[in-house]
Amino acid sequence: MLKDYNKFFGSGNYRGQVEIKVVRQLKNLSFDFSTENKAIIILSSVLELPTDLEKSVPVIDFPLPSKDEITEKITYLLDKASKRPDLAAKFQTSYSKEELDNVVNCFRGLTISECEQVCTYCMIKHTSLLPESIIQQKKDIIRKSGLLD
Repeated sequence: MLKDYNKFFGSGNYRGQVEIKVVRQLKNLSFDFSTENKAIIILSSVLELPTDLEKSVPVIDFPLPSKDEITEKITYLLDKASKRPDLAAKFQTSYSKEELDNVVNCFRGLTISECEQVCTYCMIKHTSLLPESIIQQKKDIIRKSGLLD
């Protein structure tokens, strides 16, 4: 399993000697592994494959978390925060069902780790999980990703 290995492919159209060697090694390993029923798994949050590998690499997309998964994560984080006296004194850790549902809906469209980051940000900067703040953080995440440029 190769984590964030796309960084070794170069960026854009640039392919230096190192990047060319990395691609060649992956092609060689892929051929060797295919005869041994093994696989190379490349994990990345961004799909950036060199043209040389595009046709020989299957892509598996993982869906974003469901509303229940987000609810479980946020509830877990709030429970953890409630057990820290310093945090529980300044941050709201309990919400009504409707409030929690509204907050969780604001987190939809983010990965679990992004939900955790935004929740942690709110705990540091605010006194509760404010929907406006969550939405603003979500906009910032999208802006940083370059998806809407």
